[in-house]
Amino acid sequence: MEEFLKFQNVHQYKKFLSNNQIIRIWGIKSSKLSVFNKTSVNDILLFYHNGNIIGKGKISLKDNNKKLSEELWGFDCRRYTNVIEYWENILFLESFGVINLSFKILIEFASYSDKASVRGFNQYSRFGVEKILQNYQTIEGFLNYYLE
Repeated sequence: MEEFLKFQNVHQYKKFLSNNQIIRIWGIKSSKLSVFNKTSVNDILLFYHNGNIIGKGKISLKDNNKKLSEELWGFDCRRYTNVIEYWENILFLESFGVINLSFKILIEFASYSDKASVRGFNQYSRFGVEKILQNYQTIEGFLNYYLE
C-alpha cells in the first residue's frame, strides 16, 4: 500500500482507497484510447471470457498513469515491430460482481451478427442498451438477473 501511494495523482487514489479493502483496476492500451475517452465514472464495465460475460464492475475513477501501469502489469512489446505499449489508461472499479451471462444475449439485444465476438476493450451499442432498458428498466436490473 505504501508503494502504491507514491504514484502521481495519489490525492485521487487516497479518496478511492479509503473506502475499499479490495482495489480492482483495469488497464487499457492507448490503441483503445478513443473508447477509453468515451467512458465515464459510473459506467458499467463487463468482463468477457469464452463466449460469456463473467463479471461486472462500475467505474469509480479514471486516470492515465504510465508509471502505475508499468508497476502493476509491466509492458507489452509487440513481437514484430518492437513497439512497447502500456496499459496506462486506468479504470478503478467498484461494485464488482461475478455473473454468468451468455454473450449471445447481448448479441441479440444489439442485433449484432451471430458471429460477433469481443476483441479488446469495446463500447456496447446504444441500440442494445435501449433494448435492455425497455425490458429491465435499468442496466443493474438486467445484470442482477445474471448474478451468481
